[in-house]
Amino acid sequence: MSQRARWTMDGPPGSAFHELVVVPTLAPQLLRDGQVPEMPAAEGVPEGSNQAADTAANSAEAVAPPAGSVAPQIDTRLSRTFFIHVTTCYTTTIKNGRAEKREKHETSKSTTSAHPVLAVTRSAFITAALSAHLLQDRYDANVPNGPPMKVFWSGSPGGKTHAPVVQTDAEWQALQLQLGMVKASVGTVQVVFNLDGMSPWAKLKRPLSPSLHEEHGEITYGTAVPNVAAYSTEQTARKDAAKLIEKAWKCVVHQGICYIAPSLEHIQIHDVRLAQWSSAVVGGRPATDAPPEQLVALWSQKPSAVKARGRTGPHPAGAQPTAEVAGSAGDSGATVILTALLPLLTTVFERGLAQTAKPVAPVSDVAAAAPRSLHLASSPPPEVNEELTRCLEAFARERRIPFQLIDDAIMTLSDHSYTPDAIASVPIERLQELLPDFAEGQLYALKRYTDEWYSRIVTKRSRRSL
Repeated sequence: MSQRARWTMDGPPGSAFHELVVVPTLAPQLLRDGQVPEMPAAEGVPEGSNQAADTAANSAEAVAPPAGSVAPQIDTRLSRTFFIHVTTCYTTTIKNGRAEKREKHETSKSTTSAHPVLAVTRSAFITAALSAHLLQDRYDANVPNGPPMKVFWSGSPGGKTHAPVVQTDAEWQALQLQLGMVKASVGTVQVVFNLDGMSPWAKLKRPLSPSLHEEHGEITYGTAVPNVAAYSTEQTARKDAAKLIEKAWKCVVHQGICYIAPSLEHIQIHDVRLAQWSSAVVGGRPATDAPPEQLVALWSQKPSAVKARGRTGPHPAGAQPTAEVAGSAGDSGATVILTALLPLLTTVFERGLAQTAKPVAPVSDVAAAAPRSLHLASSPPPEVNEELTRCLEAFARERRIPFQLIDDAIMTLSDHSYTPDAIASVPIERLQELLPDFAEGQLYALKRYTDEWYSRIVTKRSRRSL
């Protein structure tokens, strides 16, 4: 049964809430001196049982700790600090002619402050180590596995050569246990990063140059991005015209672009010829029509096989040298007189030779001995290890094949130890596998040319051995 609220000094006490909260707050003048309100008993519970329970709870003593327990001690080794000496190594490729040479580079730096290596995580240690080379923002160390690193110190098992590669958190914890037992004189931890194998952990979208401190990096790589607006209207029109020409004059035989003349001759169109033809198409000529006659005549010209030699310079062999203009009138007159007398002197000289010539001997029935053949001086034959290079370079000059394509062919055939005499007997299908950039017709011409070229070299060597 609920108790009624007390609002007089003489009335019976109210509930505990009324006496402890309501009266002190709303009617402090009704407080009684030294009187503590009694806690009402719950329904069905004998009066005085609450007080007995409270007394028993207050009289209970706190549970004492076991007699053999020891308070945990703080590991003082975790506060020990080490300097970190970081070495980064990477490999660069240097081209030396047709060969490539790989060079290994190493750079070592130390951190400017000591780090609590025994108390930090693996990712925090990697970040601190990479900061020595300003690489902490280029690689992500907050991953469960990697990036790999070699860690060793003075007196560590295995030394630098057989240092363990740490890549996981479990391996890092095992390494921390070993490092915690080293003597106090060890104050530096050595770390080695191989940048060639750290590409999977790179944060950047593209790899940077191994040279980590470019002074003019912006000038080296540039800031301009290729854009259509960077090209002029004429250049764009030429490109569109080149696409139309490629579509209209595609050659199935040579796997490229060819202009087929009325005589059914294939004139292959390379980049230079395509640019010339595109300019004509931009000028108003349809792409399906034949190229201008001037271009066809220019493309059909072949270099002269006979080269003029002498003091007159590289003039055509049939051209007559013109008389030089003299500085004085006397020289000019002498030149005119000599020019007029030249035919007369030639006639007199020929008549004198005819009079002094010996009579022809009568024909004998006995066969005369064959005269000894006279051979003109020629270039010496190449060395055996240079035969393939010299042969393919001569083939490129004769057939006007780009030398970049020939260089790739020389490297490919050299890797398979092919020689000019062996190329002539190789099936055309095998050559197409080795040299996919060559057309089928070019490969047939290559086989025939290598056979003829090697025959000439054999003749030269046999002639020089006599």
